[in-house]
Formats: sequence, structure tokens, C-alpha cells
Amino acid sequence: MDLRDVHNVLAAGTRKNQVGKTDEERTVSLLHEFCETDGNAATLPVDDSSGLVHAVCFQTARQKRLFKAFPEVILVDTTHDTNKNKYKLFSIQVDDVFDKGQYVYHSQVESEMADNLSFCLKEFKESNPAWVNIRVVVTDTDFNEKDVLADAFPDARQLIRQFHVIDYLRKQVGSRCGCGPEDKKILLPRYS
Repeated sequence: MDLRDVHNVLAAGTRKNQVGKTDEERTVSLLHEFCETDGNAATLPVDDSSGLVHAVCFQTARQKRLFKAFPEVILVDTTHDTNKNKYKLFSIQVDDVFDKGQYVYHSQVESEMADNLSFCLKEFKESNPAWVNIRVVVTDTDFNEKDVLADAFPDARQLIRQFHVIDYLRKQVGSRCGCGPEDKKILLPRYS
């Protein structure tokens, strides 16, 4: 039996257990299975008025340990259109001892609205008591709900990712000085 056979057996077993289930039933089943692993956590809040789920929050035991070890600086990011329903993947990262970004929390959110993000951050804080040690929150320029972060982490400074600052400076140098690409290399040699 080779690796392809193992994959096919596992896929067939998964399909057999999920036949006839709706997307919602499969999601709940998958999250229950996820939570059976000691230390893993997932929440699926349902809106009382509409009965709809606006976020799915999840974190592994390993992610909790990583955050506890490196809570001082977090990177918050939202990836758009991650599935056919155009949900956003809201993630939190820390840099480990090797200065490598490690994901420590994920949420699939219907929209990047303040209520959804506030809920996700509340869940994150409840599962991670070390959140009180967060001193810096790094975001990109597209992250719209900076007030939500300020409310969730009142003692932390908010910074924009270095890439976005450099990109902004390049554009400003070009538009304000009427410079072309070669002139920008002279004015911003380190970042060209």
C-alpha cells in the first residue's frame, strides 16, 4: 500500500461519515472532533435574531502554548475571500524564538465588522490569559477596525507593518518629487 492508497482510504472514510449531511452539520461535526483533542478550543456563535453563524473561532493546544511563550508582539491580519461564501480569515501571529511568524489563533468571519472582530478577540482573550502581556499589535493598512483592537488591548501600541510603510514612502517620493524608478533607488536605496 503506497501513500496514494492511504490517502484514498482516508478520503473514502471521510466521505462515508459525511454523506447526506449539510455543510452546517459537517462543520459542527468537524469542530466537535477538533475539540476532542485535549487543549483545542472552538466556538461557533449563533446570532439570536437570525440564527446565522457570523464567526467560527478555533485554536489548537500548540497555538495556545506558542502564544503563552511569546505574547508581547502580535500580528493581526485578515485574508479576504477564503472560500466560496467570501468569508474572511482573521488570524493572530507571534514571532517565535527563531523570528519566524507562527499562527496562534484563527477565526472565519462573515465580515470584518466591529461586532464580529470584538467577539473573536473576546474569545481569544478568554482562552489566553497571557493577553495582558501584549504590548504591540501590528496590522496592515487594510485592517479597518483599529478601534476594536484598541478596546481589546488597551495597553498595546498599534503599528503598521514595515512593508506597508516602505510602500507608502515609495509612492509618496514618486508622486511628490516627480521621480521615476531610478530616482527612487537613489532616494530610497535601502528599500529599492
